Amino acid sequence: MVASFLTQLDSSDATEREDALLELLELDLTPHPAAVDRLEAMVLAEEELPALRLGALQGVLGADMERGFKWLFTILRQTDLDPELRWRALGVFSIVEFDDPEQQASQLSDLLDYTKDPAAMVRLHAAINLAGLDSEFEPGPVLLSLLGDEEEHVRIETLKACTSLPLSKIKIAKKAIKRMINNDPSEAVSSFAAMTLEMIR
Repeated sequence: MVASFLTQLDSSDATEREDALLELLELDLTPHPAAVDRLEAMVLAEEELPALRLGALQGVLGADMERGFKWLFTILRQTDLDPELRWRALGVFSIVEFDDPEQQASQLSDLLDYTKDPAAMVRLHAAINLAGLDSEFEPGPVLLSLLGDEEEHVRIETLKACTSLPLSKIKIAKKAIKRMINNDPSEAVSSFAAMTLEMIR
């Protein structure tokens, strides 16, 4: 079974590779070192889709946490990598459940550090993930800053993020969202701002 899924990972069809990867993630790969090696190679394949690279990383983490963390932090710490790869890596990092209180505190501290990352989308996802793990964290200032980002897609993704957080966490950004409806230079962003305001009222 494992061997057939590994063969599928070599398909030129991204959907087939994704299907095979999802099947592998359901299995215990600890007794299959060759499978873990293949997933690791997928993590490192620069031509692979970021979502599939990070899915493969989840598989490596599940079979060998130390090995998986090595690559996870390698990705996170290289600020010249594709921001999508890095913010997806943050998502993987955020769902790791630590039993040790010191490791839990370190996880939160690392996420807080990434809210100051040079890449806007990394800052956004760090804030979203941290808000989900730490009830005391206030993502508002990060969101407010990103709502004024020069990149249209960053402003849109930030507006989307505002709809996924409790109103108490985005109060500081609400006035900015109202202003964006009439003042943002992008019609698409203005429309998203209007929809966002309706959803968070």
